[in-house]
Amino acid sequence: TSTRRVEGARARRQPHKVAMAEASQHDDLAEILAEASQQQQQDPTNIVVRLKRAYVNEKNAPELLPFEHDLLEQVMAKVEDQELVVQQSREAAAAAGGGGG
Repeated sequence: TSTRRVEGARARRQPHKVAMAEASQHDDLAEILAEASQQQQQDPTNIVVRLKRAYVNEKNAPELLPFEHDLLEQVMAKVEDQELVVQQSREAAAAAGGGGG
């Protein structure tokens, strides 16, 4: 409790510094949350979940919903990555004499 009294006294003497520190903490927290959200959105499992949710929402909505541009871009990027992996696997198999397709 004595620590709280000291902090409270400091806050009363320097309210602008406390407000700036709190604003900085809020900015830092917002940045961390935005970064985590972006990483979570790019997770392949989460992309599938988001795509399923968008499909179900659209199917059950009485009118068209806003287009999910970022989600579609992420799905297309994953599809293109997978196509590249398949192509490289086929080329490696053909070079090794396996045929592959």
